[in-house]
Amino acid sequence: MITLTARIELLSTDNAGVISRAQSSAGKNNISADIQNVVGTKKVGRRPFIIGGSKIGDGCIFSTGEDYYMGNIVSRETNGEYKFSTPYTITIYGKDISTINIIFDTQNKQFPTSIEVDGQTYSDDDPAFLVFVEKADTHTIVIDNWNAPNFPLRIQGLFVDVAITLDKSNLMDISRTISDRSDFTLPSWGIISNTGDIQFVDLDSEIADYAQMQLLKSGLKVIISVNNTLTHESEHVGTFLTKDWNYDNYNRVVQVSLEDDLLAWQDITIEGYKYTGQEATAKDIYLYLQSRTPSKYEFEPLNDTTNDKLLSTKLQYPYFSSCSLWEGYQKLCELVGLHIYKNNNNKVVCIYNV
Repeated sequence: MITLTARIELLSTDNAGVISRAQSSAGKNNISADIQNVVGTKKVGRRPFIIGGSKIGDGCIFSTGEDYYMGNIVSRETNGEYKFSTPYTITIYGKDISTINIIFDTQNKQFPTSIEVDGQTYSDDDPAFLVFVEKADTHTIVIDNWNAPNFPLRIQGLFVDVAITLDKSNLMDISRTISDRSDFTLPSWGIISNTGDIQFVDLDSEIADYAQMQLLKSGLKVIISVNNTLTHESEHVGTFLTKDWNYDNYNRVVQVSLEDDLLAWQDITIEGYKYTGQEATAKDIYLYLQSRTPSKYEFEPLNDTTNDKLLSTKLQYPYFSSCSLWEGYQKLCELVGLHIYKNNNNKVVCIYNV
């Protein structure tokens, strides 16, 4: 089966530090993986049968082993709350950790109603806890409660980056355009910034939490992929930036419009090309503009037709004044008859293709 997926990066490891190791004060139960197994990743939860907690016929399965962490201390009712007799103390180690993302039991919707991190209490109403902390190499998490009786602590993920993963479980609609021109009926040259739209459901109200934290902003990186579920192969089909967000509180439906990052060229000012008394080719102008383009933009090599056209276009008095990088490329496109756009590999394509 062929499916489309998307990943919206709200916060990257570049800004949040790195978690390299975790240690729990409690042991693990007989089907649990070590807590280190959930560091830096998000495991898929299941419904293993837990003696004393699960009920026969409730859909739980017999398991000989899971790949996420389950503690060996279960919750018991205490004054109307479900408490662990001995709180779990989890210590994480790494470098410059300023964000902690803890994913509890998403499959069974089980989680603590509050946790303590470095002595400060944080509350949430879903299995995904996102905590911002003072930057440090070590942090201590204490968990003394659970929202269901007779179950152990379960952690499926422990990491710093914050991203929205969209797949068949929550994705409603996704579209994107990859085009090299704005008008296919008339001659048209210049830069084309491609666009897209994504619509998805906020299943666990996690996106609502992100909205309250003001993490849903424009300019966030979005990676769209097409996947073959039979061969487990995945192909990148586009990289975009978020533009506008819309959250329907009643239906918990999120809509976000997308654009590529070529529009950022409009905000980059470059020095003009100075006339030195000698003629130049359009290829010289192209190389000049490319040298002023930030290194994060990768260019596809020019094809032979485009390269020949640039070399054969002579400029007797080559000059243009200071302008935006976008304007510089646009002038070159109109002079030679070029199209500039981003392809599926997130590389800039410059092509002569009238």
